Amino acid sequence: MKCADFHLIVSTIAGGPSLRVLDIGAEDVVAARRQAKEERDSAVEAGTSEEAELVADKQAKVYYLPTCQPPREISEANKILFKTTEDAEKAGFKLAKTCH
Repeated sequence: MKCADFHLIVSTIAGGPSLRVLDIGAEDVVAARRQAKEERDSAVEAGTSEEAELVADKQAKVYYLPTCQPPREISEANKILFKTTEDAEKAGFKLAKTCH
């Protein structure tokens, strides 16, 4: 079992003591996960339409197969491209109901 690194922060707020425990190990894990997510997101967004097979709607969190087009035009601000269904689902997107 690994021992976590904790810090106790004491300050005064509104005339009374305020205690805060900071778990450095947990902070490092959260930071690493955020960085990995940002790298995945930027890699997905860097894809071009020639490489990508799937179009997705960021706002609706759904993706469309090449054989199933969106019922309406997706704005460029909400459009994201994925190479595979696995990539889309890992990013939290679901297959559009109109594609079933």
